[in-house]
Amino acid sequence: MDDISIAQLDAEAHRARIREVEREIEALRGELHDERARSTEIQDFLERSAEGLHTVGADGTILWANDAELAMLGYAREEFVGRNIAEFHVEADVIADILERLLKGETLHNRAARLRCSDGTIKHVVVSSNGMFRNGDFVCMRFFTRDVTREREAEVAQARLAAIVESSDDAIISKTLDGVITSWNAAAERLYGWTAAEMVGASVLKIVPPEIHSEEDTIIARIRSGKRIDHYQTVRVAKDGSRREVSITVSPVQDASGKVIGASKIARDISAQLEAQRRKDQFLAILAHELRNPLAPIRNAISVFKQDCVTPDQRRRAQQIAERQTEHMARLLDDLLDVSRITTGRVELKRQRVELRGLLEHSVEAVKSQIDARGHSLHLALEEGDIWLDADPVRVQQIVANLLVNAAKYTDRGGRIELRARREGSQAVITVADNGIGFAPEMAPRLFQLFSQADGAFERAAGGLGIGLALVREFVERHGGSVQATSEGPSLGSQFTVRLPCEPPGALDAPNPTDGPRES
Repeated sequence: MDDISIAQLDAEAHRARIREVEREIEALRGELHDERARSTEIQDFLERSAEGLHTVGADGTILWANDAELAMLGYAREEFVGRNIAEFHVEADVIADILERLLKGETLHNRAARLRCSDGTIKHVVVSSNGMFRNGDFVCMRFFTRDVTREREAEVAQARLAAIVESSDDAIISKTLDGVITSWNAAAERLYGWTAAEMVGASVLKIVPPEIHSEEDTIIARIRSGKRIDHYQTVRVAKDGSRREVSITVSPVQDASGKVIGASKIARDISAQLEAQRRKDQFLAILAHELRNPLAPIRNAISVFKQDCVTPDQRRRAQQIAERQTEHMARLLDDLLDVSRITTGRVELKRQRVELRGLLEHSVEAVKSQIDARGHSLHLALEEGDIWLDADPVRVQQIVANLLVNAAKYTDRGGRIELRARREGSQAVITVADNGIGFAPEMAPRLFQLFSQADGAFERAAGGLGIGLALVREFVERHGGSVQATSEGPSLGSQFTVRLPCEPPGALDAPNPTDGPRES
């Protein structure tokens, strides 16, 4: 081959190599363009990400933040980027610990923090972050911030609700539509006796009396239809087999879609309220009876006065009957007025320095006719020496008189009543004892309740409104004292002991005439 042919071949090869290089350059240009496009796409993705993102330098300066981060906190870019990240954290120790860990090369996941917004509100967030290093050299820290304020508030609200449910005085129970109990609070344990461990997973019919099991079907049917049941009075069974009168409110429980998936029940023990209502109803019946009873003797006495042929002895007995019955009615009305004053907070004590013996004697005089009318014997045992009180004399006399009348009423005719008084240290102790009908020990707490009478006592006694002993306790306690009732049992008599503060021994034996009554 001649020299011209060889040169032509070399030239052709050179041109081919140039074309190949050009294609490689063009390919590299395409790849560079694609890389730039991808970089732009990634940058756009980060900028428009729904999750807050920002980068921070080694000194804590914010280098960059995306739109979501700025929108979440409410800052313009120039208000956020370029400032130290610690300025936006509520807890300085939290962000200091985060930066320290990231500079050491640690990676953090869902670290709780609180960020301050531009309007002053606080956002609860969780932060995931790591450090970016290049050839072993620190470049920046990358933060991924997620707003969990709503979740946190929901958790707090749920915790608060759970605390309210657990501390509620009402039994709060939830159940499925099949009647399976899913929650049981402390008040439910107190009301029914079963623990949550015993009841969660059990059927609600466990606390429903067998004879009214169908009631639960009616309740569930109403709940399934999305309706609520308010203040429904019914009866439930406790662990010990006793019945509880309750008022229940049942509400449907719905899921996120609004579908009814269960029921929540609030049960309140209304046994005490119903018992109080029964006692009030009984009291009204007794009141009518007590007010009508004296009318017949008074009418008879009046008819005697109208007759011309009446002996002086008949007239005297008629007058005594009228006076005794009138005093009885007056005492009833006074007691009713005192109850009204107590319930409205209008009772006042007019205190003064008084001697106990004289008050007891006045009390005996006030009720002697009632004691004599029932043929009782009254025995006084008063300690030698004067006992001085700082008290309302009218109320102290009323205390003793009520106890004596109570003893007379609840002692069979011809009984024995004792009134004793002595000093014990700084207290005056007054005791009224009788050999009457007595009471069972469990009755003692009820004796001093308004409108309360011992079981069966009304039929055996001479009546009464059931408020005399309640007034005794009220006036004794207002004097800073105490009263206690004891009995060895039915038919074995009773004893009432009043303790009142008294002046120490050696005090002047006579009141200072310049001292006037003092209100408490």
